[in-house]
Amino acid sequence: MVGFRSSATGTAIQLEIRDGRGSREMTLPTTLTVNAAESYLAAAKLGLGLIQLPRYDAQSAVNTGGLAVVLEAFQPEPTPVSLLYPRDRQLSPRVRAFIDWTVRTFAAK
Repeated sequence: MVGFRSSATGTAIQLEIRDGRGSREMTLPTTLTVNAAESYLAAAKLGLGLIQLPRYDAQSAVNTGGLAVVLEAFQPEPTPVSLLYPRDRQLSPRVRAFIDWTVRTFAAK
């Protein structure tokens, strides 16, 4: 199994499992622990175990067959994403483009 450690705290991040009784977190025994999302995804692509990460990080690998979704019925609730910016100021074109891109990207998932 592949584990993921928080780069901020160094502690293991648990898997969140949701079933008919609610949501619970569990720590699985791991043979490999990483602290970067890219390494986590690469380990899964190499067949080193199950991982849990946001769909937008893995969607292209799922689409191309590099990864398969398992335990789909037990997926956790989606995590909300917020963009904060001052409403009373003119946004730079870069910030506006980033906001528009983020909205399109997350709305498609």
